[in-house]
Amino acid sequence: MGVLVLLGNENNDEGHLTPVAEARCQRAIEILNVDGNLKVLPTGAFGRFNSTVTAHGEYLTRYLLNHGIARERILPHTNSSNTVEDILCARRAIVDLGEDHVIVLTSAFHMPRVKFIVERVFTGLRTEFQSAPDNLPALIAVAKMAEEARKLDHTQSEWVDIPLYSGASAGFPARIYENAHSEHKHYDNVSLAIITGMIAVFIYPYMPTSR
Repeated sequence: MGVLVLLGNENNDEGHLTPVAEARCQRAIEILNVDGNLKVLPTGAFGRFNSTVTAHGEYLTRYLLNHGIARERILPHTNSSNTVEDILCARRAIVDLGEDHVIVLTSAFHMPRVKFIVERVFTGLRTEFQSAPDNLPALIAVAKMAEEARKLDHTQSEWVDIPLYSGASAGFPARIYENAHSEHKHYDNVSLAIITGMIAVFIYPYMPTSR
């Protein structure tokens, strides 16, 4: 079968997707129409990119449905609020489905950081990458690329490898991803605090207790 991981972007206060998000959806539709065996996994819930009461992934889902993608081909969106969480949550969904073929779709300006994270999180999976048009004016595109370069440098400098979800028997650190709706987390790049917190939650179940 295979899973197409559709990385979200932003929506406005009325729930309308940005041109960047729409371009990613349109590219996803093209890929899904070519390969009828693929399912699609929309990503993103709440954060700086979405301050409405509806998850960003739901807006992506509605767009796909409105453009002819069957409901049964769309997986439940991830409850995530930044790129690292998108990819960690996607790994869980893919592993639980028993799939090992993954296509990761995002914009060209976002791709270098996504590749860095995916190559460390999607170990053991057959992964390929697809880019959507940026759909940005030239000056904004340059600014986006510069911003992403800074984020990639930060991600690389702070990255710490963590135990990865490999099946239901291993358990999943759901606390990382809970309450994204109520908290409306306002961050989009990786910070040392986030990585430290993820490490603690991932490792804690495996540590011996003195009690």
